[in-house]
This record gives sequence, structure tokens and C-alpha cells, in this order.
Amino acid sequence: MLPRDDVFAWLEDADSPETQRWIQHQDEVLAKDLGAYADRSRVRKLASALLSWPAVDPPLEAGGEYGMSLRCKADAIGSIYVRTGINGAYRRIALPESSGDGCFQSPHLLTMSLDGTRAAVGLRNEGRDGLTIRVVDTRDGTPLGNYLPDFTTSRACLNHDLNGYYIIQRLRGTNILSFCGLDGTIERTISQSLPIADIAQVSLRAFAQTDYLLITIAHTNQSRDYYLLDLDTGLPRRFWTECSNSASFRRIEQNLIILTDRDAPKGQVLSMSVEEPDITVAVTAIPECDYPIKTIATTRNDIVVVYVISPWSNAIKVFSPTGQLLRQPSVPGQGTIGNIKTRDLGDELAYEFSSIGQRPRIYRYARGTNSCIYYPPSPLPMPDIHVETLWFPAMDGTTIPISISRRQDVTLSPEVPTLLTAYGGFGVSETLRFTNRSALWLMMGGSYVHVGIRGGGELGRKWHEQGALHNKQRSIEDFVAAAEWLISTGRTSPKRLAIIGGSNAGLLVGAALTQRPDLFAAVVCTGPLLDMLRYHLFPGKEYVFEYGSPEDSVDREVLERYSPYHRVQDGVKYPPVLLVSGGADTRCDPMHARKMTARLQAAEAQNRILLDYRPQRGHAGPLPMDMRIDSITNQFCFILSALQLRVTSSQMMVPDAT
Repeated sequence: MLPRDDVFAWLEDADSPETQRWIQHQDEVLAKDLGAYADRSRVRKLASALLSWPAVDPPLEAGGEYGMSLRCKADAIGSIYVRTGINGAYRRIALPESSGDGCFQSPHLLTMSLDGTRAAVGLRNEGRDGLTIRVVDTRDGTPLGNYLPDFTTSRACLNHDLNGYYIIQRLRGTNILSFCGLDGTIERTISQSLPIADIAQVSLRAFAQTDYLLITIAHTNQSRDYYLLDLDTGLPRRFWTECSNSASFRRIEQNLIILTDRDAPKGQVLSMSVEEPDITVAVTAIPECDYPIKTIATTRNDIVVVYVISPWSNAIKVFSPTGQLLRQPSVPGQGTIGNIKTRDLGDELAYEFSSIGQRPRIYRYARGTNSCIYYPPSPLPMPDIHVETLWFPAMDGTTIPISISRRQDVTLSPEVPTLLTAYGGFGVSETLRFTNRSALWLMMGGSYVHVGIRGGGELGRKWHEQGALHNKQRSIEDFVAAAEWLISTGRTSPKRLAIIGGSNAGLLVGAALTQRPDLFAAVVCTGPLLDMLRYHLFPGKEYVFEYGSPEDSVDREVLERYSPYHRVQDGVKYPPVLLVSGGADTRCDPMHARKMTARLQAAEAQNRILLDYRPQRGHAGPLPMDMRIDSITNQFCFILSALQLRVTSSQMMVPDAT
């Protein structure tokens, strides 16, 4: 039932003729507004040169075969390739598909069999999270078997030979764990005695060359039960029940390697025998230290740990299974390590490193040696970037880390165009990395500022807890305090300050907009949650653990105080706002952007409120290249026009003399 006092509740129905007419009108308004920006063609040319250059993911090795996603310069979307040997010839095994009606599917390499002869490829339908999965022959991409269930629903997982999969199904009132061949035929019933109330809350993980299956059962009270199931007997054995701690699992020999913040807010690594599973007797392999652990990976004999050694930078260390530090591979400067590719019983791994001034480089760590195997060229060379890390006082006196990046030849002043962003949610550590958005802004002489507000994980679990649930307003206040500090110290001014954020950061900039509209000259809000009293009724409802539930009276009172949609006031002159969303967003329902656009437009006739909405755009997943170029062009034309800036032939932003 729609709320009676919400005059824009009708925009929650994406498929209604009224909503579709409204979206079409917004498209026309957007095209007319941004098409009028005098330097649009210049901005689009720069964006095209930056985005369309070749890109490659770290390779996954299996049996001497290397699989990876690669997008060539002329490609709209990348394809999946395999090479025999790290320097072998490329052969394409999966390419983007089109339905012929403007829709597209992008391929993603999920895993490879231990011997490297098979690969599991997922096809993402436009920007949606769900995948259509198929196992193919790595020699030529020949499909093997039928399309498989969407394993992103978590109730199924492939075995490591990729000749079948485990799946939990509820049949005739019983939860049955089976092993199926690639044609979907049940080859073996493993268990009919699983302690599961709702199979939608179950995830499975298989480990190579082991007789155990890891089962995770999530509960509505945020607790989780972890089981190891013996595939021979079909008997599950619970080894851990935990309430609020995070955990991830790897395997070395007959031990589970567990990254957890249980009794260790900055993370520790435990080792537990799969033959005697009991978390209470697990051995601490790598203890908690001063640096939060971002992630771990394993090879056949090593534990690879990525640390957050500063609010903005990662380091990588390699340990033995018993926790002895073996080596610390070097990377070129401060930046982000991510997109790690490895497999159970592998002899190597690959990962990506980038910094705000350096494009992603691909590294390969194999048998104790760390080497760069790919550094992408570009027709737009990055200028020398100066990065400064400072700390400023929040409203409650807590010091907050802030990173200010700029070209070496740019001197900060109230006239410098500044793009301010943060994330501040889910314990995520947003270390500095290369993005097309930051690169283009820095190239044109702007200042790019990132704030490590509470709610993120830059300083560990406690930093997250201080900005989550009933403390979410603290994240917003930290962000506002950062803007005030930049202005008061003469590093920018309200007329030159734009803020941008997506997803949880979309909520953040939406809240900052409605609480302090006087601070900003432009706001870009992408893929957001904004109606915090109804978000739990749409995709995004699984985030109750981060924000609280509107069904709970105490939570609802907190949510209502900062919910951006509900804080919009009639008669207020808000700064120009560009909301970005799409019909394929299955994480943060696009109704948030639609309703917020309408509410802001209704608040004051002179407000400049635009919506960039595409049916194919999702929360993640690549858009075709032309859509990506159009999207970033729209965002930059919007910001530049709102800050009253032009772009010269030398790519510099300058005040609009007109």
C-alpha cells in the first residue's frame, strides 16, 4: 500500500505509463540543459580519449592457462580471453551478447577448473547483478552443458573441476542438498537434514580437493551460523555462531584460513582444521596489528594479506601458513591493491594496483617473485599529481583524515574548482585509486578531495561502528565538517565546491544537500538510497543491518531525522543537483532517484534539478563504451556549468567570462 502523505509515491512504480512519461520528460529536460553547455564537445572528446583505451583485468591461472577479461580499444564491452602460458597467444572464449533490441549482456570470468580446461562464464544482463552462467571449453569457448542457476543467489556453487554443481533446493517441504551435472540432472543426493529455515539466506562454498562444503546461514538478527558439511556422510557440523563480526574463508591443505574481526577490531587471521572444526580451538596465524586488514588470499603454501597502512594506501605481505612473514612485495607508491585473482591450490596470484595519479598496473606474484606484467598506455598522459594527507576536527572534536590531490602546478585557493567525495559506510576502506572521474578532474586543474569519514573502515571496525545505524548522522556531519574546513582554510569556496557520491555515498551527498545547501555549488548523486522510510520495501532491503529498520520505532525515528527525501523543504533554493540512476539497478532501487528528483523540482521553481536515467544502467557492471562516455560527459558538463567554468583548448578549467 502506498503512503497517503507521499505525493510522489506513484513514481515507485517504474512500469506505469505515468512514470514512463515522466522519465521521458526528464530525458528531454536533461538533453536540453546539458546540450547547451558551450564546451560539451571538448569535454566529450577528453572523456572519450580517457575511457576508450584498452583495459585488462588481472589473469586467473589454472593448469598453466590464464583467463582474463580484456577490452580492446575498439570494443564497446570487454570479452573473456585465455592464454596458454603468461605470454601465450590470446584466444577469445566469450564475447558480449545482444538481444537485438538494444539490450546487451557482458561476460565475466568467474573461475576455471583446476586443470585449466574449463571456465565458468557469467553473462550480466545490462547492469543487473544477476548472472546467467555457463561452463565453456577454454580451447575455443564451446559450451559444456546447459545454462546454470544464478549462483549469485548463493544457494549453489560449482565444484572445482567444473563438471557439476552443488545446490540446495526445498522439495516437498525438505531442504535437499544435491550434486548436479552441467545438464541439470541430479547425480547424487548428499543431505536431507540441513538445519535451514529459509534457503534464501544460505550460501555455499566448495574447496578444491577436499571432502567438505562450507555452508553459511544468515539470520534476521544479523547472526550467522557456519557449518562444514562432510560430502561423504552428508552430515553438517556447526563450528561457529557469530553475531556482528565479519569473516571470509580460504583454504591451505586441510586447514580453513579465516579472516575475522572477532576479538580483533582491525582483523586477524585464524587457522582451523577441517577435520576438527571448532572456532574456539582455532590457532591465531596472523594476529591483529596497528593496520586494519583489508582482505586475504591464499596460494598453495602462502597467505597473502592486504593491509590498510594509512587511510589512503594499501600494502601487501606474504606469510607462511603458520604466520611467519616471508616477504613484502613492493608497489610503486601509495595506492590501492585490489581485484586479486587466485584459486585453491594455486601457485600464483595476480592483482591490480593503482593510485590517484597512476593508471592500474597488473602484478603477478609467483613463487616468491612479484612483477608488473601490464601497464596500460594512454593517449592522455597523467600530469604529476601532488597528494596531501591532513587531519581536520569533526563537530565532536574527533580528527578525520582528508586527502587532497591536485596537479603539481596548481596552488590551492578559494578559486580552485574542488570535487569532494567520501563513502563512509559498511566498513569499506576507500583507499586512493585511479578512476576516470578523478583523472579527468585532476587533468583539468581541479582539486580532488576524499574524506575518510566515520562509517567506513579506514581505521578499523570501531571507525565503522561510529558511523553506522543510529550513528549515521555522524557520517553526514563529518562530511559537512570537511566542506566547512576546506572553505575556512582557503582551499576552496562554496561557489567552486561540488560534491559527488554513489550508493551509500549517494545517501551521504543527498543528506549533505538537504542539511547544508548553502555549502555547495553542485551535487552529483548516483545510484542512491534517499527515501529511508521505505527503502526496506525495495531492492536494498538487505542493508537493514547498516541503517536500521523503518519497522522498528527507534530506528525509524533516527532514519526520519536524516532521510534526504523527507528533509526537502518547500521554498528552499537548493544548489544544482544531478541525480544518476537506471532501470537495471538491483541494489539501490531507482525509485529513490525518481522521487528525489520530483520532490526537489517541486520545492522551488528556480531549482536546477536534473535526472540522468537510462534503462540499461545498473548499480555495477559495465555499460557499453558510448554510454559510459555520455555519462561522464553529462556529469562534467553539469559540474562545470554549475561552477560557472569553461574548458580551454589546453584542457584547463577557467571561470566563465560571460
